Amino acid sequence: MMEMENHSQPSFSNKPGFLNDGKRSVGGKIKRNAVFNVLRIIVAAPIPLLLTPYIIRRIGAGGFGVWAILFTISSLTSLADFGLVGTLSKYVAEYWAHGDYARLNKLISTGTVLFGAIAVLAAAALGLLQKPIFSALFRNTPAYSPQLAHAYYLLLPVVAFNILSFPFASVATGLQRMDITSMLSSLNLGSGAILSFVFLHAGYGLPGLMAATLAGAAMTLTANLLIVRRLVPTLKVNVGDATIREARQILAFSSQVYVVQMAVAIQNNVEKFLLARMTGTLQAGWYEIASDVSVKVRGVPSLMLGPLLSAASDLHARKDEARLSKLYLRAHKYLAMVGIPLVAWTTAFAPVFVLLWLGPAFNPVVLPIRVLVLVQFVNLATGPGGLILFGKGYVRPATLTASVGLLINVVVSGLLIWRFGFAGAFLGTTIAIMFSSVWYLILFHRYTKYPFWSVVRMAYFKPILCSTFLAASMSLLWPPAVRWSSLILRTAVFGILYLAALILTRFFDRFDLDQIPSRIRLSGPWRMVLGGETGQRAMLEPEKSA
Repeated sequence: MMEMENHSQPSFSNKPGFLNDGKRSVGGKIKRNAVFNVLRIIVAAPIPLLLTPYIIRRIGAGGFGVWAILFTISSLTSLADFGLVGTLSKYVAEYWAHGDYARLNKLISTGTVLFGAIAVLAAAALGLLQKPIFSALFRNTPAYSPQLAHAYYLLLPVVAFNILSFPFASVATGLQRMDITSMLSSLNLGSGAILSFVFLHAGYGLPGLMAATLAGAAMTLTANLLIVRRLVPTLKVNVGDATIREARQILAFSSQVYVVQMAVAIQNNVEKFLLARMTGTLQAGWYEIASDVSVKVRGVPSLMLGPLLSAASDLHARKDEARLSKLYLRAHKYLAMVGIPLVAWTTAFAPVFVLLWLGPAFNPVVLPIRVLVLVQFVNLATGPGGLILFGKGYVRPATLTASVGLLINVVVSGLLIWRFGFAGAFLGTTIAIMFSSVWYLILFHRYTKYPFWSVVRMAYFKPILCSTFLAASMSLLWPPAVRWSSLILRTAVFGILYLAALILTRFFDRFDLDQIPSRIRLSGPWRMVLGGETGQRAMLEPEKSA
């Protein structure tokens, strides 16, 4: 989003290669990280699309519900980091910039000891709590009991390996090598998917799925260790270098981040556990499908926010509030440009997509997909403000709204699921997320005094108008045909017409056109046609000098 001051980094190798950063600027690293994030989405998005129907065919809808709960337990290992991953990344960047390799060794050694203890405790706790967990979540699945027990035992090392990967992944993140973390994430997902297909085809069922997940976690841990060794040759992890003082410093900072992280992680998964407890694993599996689709759709526009935290920190250090305000507005503009058409497309074409993807038996997930995609985007709209305040070191609004939102979610979803079953799950999520998101936006604008309605008008009005009109028109004038070729064609036509509509309504300004690579930039007359000169000049000037 902007070029920032370049701090030279020490290089341990003059050999060119993927792991050698050379003299790449901070802005260059941001662009590289954004590109690899996009590639990760491109690689990762088709995997659940292809794998989910196959899993359902091999183990049934009920078995998929059981797997969804086990996979959610595995995913909740993110709660076991206690905010330490972000904290370690912060200090890694700081010590690396100052060339303080002795302190870096002590930091990673202490982090490794902390995560080692957490891994042992988490795996032991899951082992000891097996009977209560089975009684609470799997009491309606006697047909899967033998396979469930074997899969659960394999879950314990999965949790341990995931947690042990955290300190080493934080090194790559701290060195701004999100290209590496994106590749490792894709490796984990891709290898797990391939092995899942192989084990399911061989008839191993639920244990086979968990064994594939275990293999992916082990490969990711090994790859992290090898890559960190290449990235930082001076790094020597030594348990004896870990100190209580270092641990206290790490935990003091991480505890502030952990509240938000915990609230978000629980809020994203609580309905599945409540459904499994109150209605059974079948409907928990339905909710997992709807939730996963909405998260995947949210992940695409969230890529627009990648560089925001670094840019906000830089401008805050310069005490440049005027450009921070412009940065906030422009972040919303790009977020709306990408996210709004995805919401409109999903709302219009979800029935055909689900029918082609999973078949008519899964028609109940259409409405939750439509609702949750919109809700997730509203929540994502708090991202620009949240990252700017994080860049300023002000976390309180996020912790307050996330905590209250979590409480509302647990209470309201519990009551609605008890009363309405499956429908209560996404209704409870909607109420909690909408309340906390709107409240956060109110707190943010009260604190910063940034204009609100001008952001809505300049960033959201045209994308909403264009995408809604196109989605509604295509649904009415182009009768749906239940074929993948027809859906793909309509998606391509929708995307082309949407982009054309934005151009004709002069949504893009000169700053947007300046981001196009020079070899394909347009000539002056075309830039005058495409770049809106009126009404958007206030969005333009501050960033040109950034």
